Amino acid sequence: MNEFSGPVFYDGTLEGLFSVLGRAWKRGRSPAAVLPRYRRNNVIEDSPMEGSLFGPVTDEVPVEEMEAGGESGNIGDTLFELSCTAHEAFVCGWMSESPIETEIIRYAFGVLSAARAALPAAAPYHWTESEQAREKAERASRNHLDPNVRTVLETAFKAGREIDRLKGLLRFTPGDKGVYTACCSPDHFVLPALADHFCRRFAGSPWALIDEKRRLILLRLVGEEACLLPLDEGQARLHSPEPSPYAAAGRAGESDPWEHLWKHYFKTINNPARENPGLQRRFMPRRYWKYLPEKQ
Repeated sequence: MNEFSGPVFYDGTLEGLFSVLGRAWKRGRSPAAVLPRYRRNNVIEDSPMEGSLFGPVTDEVPVEEMEAGGESGNIGDTLFELSCTAHEAFVCGWMSESPIETEIIRYAFGVLSAARAALPAAAPYHWTESEQAREKAERASRNHLDPNVRTVLETAFKAGREIDRLKGLLRFTPGDKGVYTACCSPDHFVLPALADHFCRRFAGSPWALIDEKRRLILLRLVGEEACLLPLDEGQARLHSPEPSPYAAAGRAGESDPWEHLWKHYFKTINNPARENPGLQRRFMPRRYWKYLPEKQ
């Protein structure tokens, strides 16, 4: 059977969406519609995270289809090696939590199809060795004349921009147990994309990043890997008696010596004659201000 009989449902995870792509590629046709069983920002209680950054694949698209090898196996790695642009757009598009899963699959399917057209007789694992296939794939990944490409790239850009902003705008404060903690309410589900950056930044120090909007915590304790957990479970792992780990950090601001020191530093280096409120709001939108001590 070369067609999907109806909408394809997946479990809402990134691996689940890649499995949909693997199934579509195996059947030679993109599905008419791709829908998640839940939206992470609406039904977080049912999300299959199980302590990892991305949960296991369930629902109608079984993980066995990705592990069976052939054209549907390792489809994410193949997409990455053919076009970094396409792979990043695929991931950031999913992180945006926008209902564009159908467009994402069609976008990736088009990139893979462009690579296959360059080497029609070659096996998929040979495409990545061909400069011609990679060039065709990269060109397809940036073809703004295609409405699916345009939708995915524009949406992925918004999620990617928020990732870059949070790397510079998050303010961490050491809590009672020495865990550096910061809070945010991002528009998109970007916490997993921040893990590597802050693991390198904090080295061996423990840290926690709380998404108040989705009640999630990205937690990294000493000697452990960073993991994404529901906020209540993260509190239990921290053995924190406070209602939120951020409460121990002194959210009031002036009572916290670290925030007081930061405000003093910011006031010292700030040059009022060079202030540009419009440009400042462009790079530091007002929705982030409530988490910035220097703006209080």
